[in-house]
Amino acid sequence: MPFTQPLEALSFVSIDLETTGLVPGFDAITEIGAARFSLRADGAVIPGETFSELVNPERPISPKVSEITGIHDEMVRDARTIEAVIPALLDYLFEGEHTVLLAHNARFDVSFLSAALGRLGIERELPPAVCTVALAKRNLPDAPRYGLESLMRWIGADRVEMNESVHHRALPDALHARNLFAHCVQVTGHRTLDALGAKRAVIASVSTEEVIEVPEHMAPLETAIDQGLDVDLNYQGGSKGRSRRPVRPLALFMQNATLYLRATCLVDLQDKSFRADRIRAVHPSDSDGEGPIVRED
Repeated sequence: MPFTQPLEALSFVSIDLETTGLVPGFDAITEIGAARFSLRADGAVIPGETFSELVNPERPISPKVSEITGIHDEMVRDARTIEAVIPALLDYLFEGEHTVLLAHNARFDVSFLSAALGRLGIERELPPAVCTVALAKRNLPDAPRYGLESLMRWIGADRVEMNESVHHRALPDALHARNLFAHCVQVTGHRTLDALGAKRAVIASVSTEEVIEVPEHMAPLETAIDQGLDVDLNYQGGSKGRSRRPVRPLALFMQNATLYLRATCLVDLQDKSFRADRIRAVHPSDSDGEGPIVRED
């Protein structure tokens, strides 16, 4: 098992994905960055080959996501689709023996890769993955925050090689996660993943657009999705409380046996997922016609 082997006997691939949203199996990958490396006995990084490629998600990228990642529709228009990229990525991931994946919030990245494999009908198990968020929380208890950018600023204050300024692009963030992992090894002196407290990342349940039954109060959403119409939601919960929210519905999907609406919030132009059981009413947008259909409970 790689978790009990000496770290210098393992081959690591630090990986990061940029995506159109947060839901694996529904949202799509827009960029993949990965860096293979190994460690010396003292924990220093021995760099290997890198993998970096933009991916055409075959759907628009919301302005909010583009603002965060710097990836916009024009950049990926001529890029290969995930179907074309995956074979090369798998060859890269399985290049070395005893490979372990690393990612900052590994459940997110590995779940997106697993969803892509499932959609393409590829039955191949990915290498075990370890989350650098969990490792940092266990081994760097004095860190003020555990976001990747915050951690790199904190540990990089006196280390020039840590100060790669680009964040929220796939390959730079993969390199940041690699350096963070090496830093945890060096400051603790641990020489196995087990000693570092590493656990294998659990893959999130993949979502699907297949809907078994749509509640009556959400039936207008199906028309809005089909015709590209805007609606207002009365939604219970979330940061905006019970306020009426203007949205552009995109799709209905199931995840973990729960029905969700995927929609673009027209206030901040960000794609979001809304739980169906928290949608109290659906209103036609800016309409003086019929009133809303309201959930009665």
